[in-house]
Amino acid sequence: MKLAPLFSCLVALSILATSLATSSAPAHAQDVASVIEFIDSQTLVVASLDNNKQLSRWPNLLNLPGEFNAQDLGDGHVAIIMSPAEIRLILNDPTGERGKNFQARNVSPAYWKQTNKGGVTTLVRTLSGGQTAISPLNDTEKKRWQTALAQRGSDPLFVAVAPADQTRRVINELALAVPRNNKGVNPARICETLEWVSWSFDNGESAHLKMTFQAIDDSRVLDLVAELEKVAAMLRVSPVDPDLARELAKILFANKPKIEGAQVVYESSGGGNPELQRFMEKLLGQQEANASKYSVKQIVLAMHNYESAFKHFPGPAIGEGKSKGLSWRVAMLPYLDQMELYQQFHLDEPWDSEHNKTLIPKMPRVFQYSGSKRDLSEGLSNYVVPTGPGLAFEAGKESKFSDFRDGSSNTVLVMVVDDEHAEIWTRPVEQNFDPENPRAGLRLSPLNEFLFGLGDGSVNFMKATLSDDMLRALMTRDGAEPIILDQ
Repeated sequence: MKLAPLFSCLVALSILATSLATSSAPAHAQDVASVIEFIDSQTLVVASLDNNKQLSRWPNLLNLPGEFNAQDLGDGHVAIIMSPAEIRLILNDPTGERGKNFQARNVSPAYWKQTNKGGVTTLVRTLSGGQTAISPLNDTEKKRWQTALAQRGSDPLFVAVAPADQTRRVINELALAVPRNNKGVNPARICETLEWVSWSFDNGESAHLKMTFQAIDDSRVLDLVAELEKVAAMLRVSPVDPDLARELAKILFANKPKIEGAQVVYESSGGGNPELQRFMEKLLGQQEANASKYSVKQIVLAMHNYESAFKHFPGPAIGEGKSKGLSWRVAMLPYLDQMELYQQFHLDEPWDSEHNKTLIPKMPRVFQYSGSKRDLSEGLSNYVVPTGPGLAFEAGKESKFSDFRDGSSNTVLVMVVDDEHAEIWTRPVEQNFDPENPRAGLRLSPLNEFLFGLGDGSVNFMKATLSDDMLRALMTRDGAEPIILDQ
């Protein structure tokens, strides 16, 4: 979640102090009036995604869970409605097949409620605390949304934030209890001067970023500009991902805003802005790494649940013949809401039997890094367990927590590798870690970090500046090496 605070500044520029945990998807465009009807209640954000080469990466920019992939839902674009209570995806789906495809490919299908009415599929996921009652939008709020959504241009991603009156009241009340930061940014002050904000992105060859802020009225527009300047100053000294924060401030606030009536517009200079392209590539790449963290967490928790049931972790191979059987990932399926897929395997046959080979293309998305360039149907997993003598996983052995004498918090259970070192997800591996070259194949995030799932259930980014000795120590289960991570 390293970039979540930074992106929250970009999204709402301190309007919303709470994080928006969300999910989304694509389909054919619905007109603004139609989307407004669907908003109905508790909506804070709506986005539309055009179908192009950037499509599959935008969900990661929006901090969406790792199981989501825009390409699962067909061509066109989707209305994404997000709130603290729920996530709602709305797409044209005359046959209902796109919705079914999403459910089939999703790692957590039970979490989504799906309806199809009049050729429109709606997918709803209730979030933690989602029972909160929020009043439907009134006529003023709907008009606010219509005006904001009308700003959509031709960029691939458009997002609008128009806080409802009840949301404004909550922000104002929370702001009284929260001290201002050292640059004086005050969410309540912004909220009282701002009616809505919209932004659009294009990180392709014609890289472009535009943000439009609508003041409550003409008399408050200079007050709004003053608050936004404080946000820019905050970004320039942000302790959270400072390099990216400074780059964002430089790109977005490099030029003076255009003030048109009650609107304040910040726009990156020129088409194909190379600084913006580099920034967006780094931001998207890190968001893919953050989505990967969600997937690794699910896998590690599945391992813990397996250990709780069987009093040991799965071996690198399961089923008949062990080394010629099936990968540990197959054993995880029942603990990842994939029991139906698990029951299709012939556990008494090796991974490459005529039958089991047919299941390789059915790899659940949870086993693939969200930024992988491979097609999911290739069945290549970027999430591997360190396997070899003395490691958490060892051929012919089923480790227990008691075997982790180095401490479960000092032992890696899951590591993330690049596409070149990805493994066929059903194929067992007897050794994949080279102590002579411990960083071989490990995927680096744009912030120069490795991602590991540890035995205690935590999932952490660790600096790539870690010494080879520290990497080796993290991989062993009982090497008795001192672990010093602050380096």
